[in-house]
Amino acid sequence: MSEVPVERGPIDGDWVSLAELADTRFDLAEAYFAEMARAYPGLDRRGQGAFFIGAVGYYLAEALADIVLREDPLVAAGPEDFAVRPATDGSGFIYRLANELDPSPEDAGAVCAACLAPLMLRVAAETRLGLAAQWRLLADNVAAAFLEIGGTLGCGGEARAHALEIVRGGGPLSNPQTGYHRLIVNGENRFFLRRGGCCRWFTADEGSYCATCVMRDPEEQVVELKRYLAEAAAS
Repeated sequence: MSEVPVERGPIDGDWVSLAELADTRFDLAEAYFAEMARAYPGLDRRGQGAFFIGAVGYYLAEALADIVLREDPLVAAGPEDFAVRPATDGSGFIYRLANELDPSPEDAGAVCAACLAPLMLRVAAETRLGLAAQWRLLADNVAAAFLEIGGTLGCGGEARAHALEIVRGGGPLSNPQTGYHRLIVNGENRFFLRRGGCCRWFTADEGSYCATCVMRDPEEQVVELKRYLAEAAAS
């Protein structure tokens, strides 16, 4: 898993499992909220919660996507099997997925949901970011993680197909608005996340809706993506 910033190893020492994070170690989440408030002045409490659950969900999904797309057996992970530790530079977390786990008969979306459900309940209680909003964010981050790992491993089509099965599968991550935009850039197909949720970045003083935020119409999302690509090419 060298391409993925998630370690594999025992959940011991100063690693804090998602189960502990949701219970006695929510202070780490509060520290993350404070970090987001400093980085993005004005970001509201629900936005801080959205950034937090989005980050944890994304890196968990990256680890699982890496396993699936390498055609290794998916692991039966739960809240005790994925852990965080504050980064030494104070910027967010580093992550660890337990090793020596049994194989799972479920898909990566179900494993993500099992790992994160207790933490999502705590985030909802502490920030008033509703569970429906968090499930939408998790669906987006699963789709984003598969897109990223698929690009790294050279199996983008397979990765997008896996992600779409998850977000169209009828479980808690089911969201018909999460998906992908395809644009032709320099004669090649490029795929971009189409969001089915909102991270509330617009509440920050200098924030706005993300280019493909669900709050934008699909046509406006494409316009924003093209504007972003034009600006990137000109810089």
